[in-house]
Amino acid sequence: MNNRINSLLKGYESKVIEADENLKLLLQNPKIIPDHTNLNEEIDKWVNCKSNNIGKYNILASYLPKEEKTDGK
Repeated sequence: MNNRINSLLKGYESKVIEADENLKLLLQNPKIIPDHTNLNEEIDKWVNCKSNNIGKYNILASYLPKEEKTDGK
């Protein structure tokens, strides 16, 4: 079961990274998208993607067992 959860978590992480990179591009250079595209809608799309996947990650991560410290204390 942990492998399944970890697989899903990695998928969410990659979507967060993708959204973050797209947001950086859009905010630093808004001319990279065609004129017919609504910039605000495009930014909002990636903000929603990032927020949605962070939420999914946090919910699913809460089902993983807590790791025990192995520092000998």
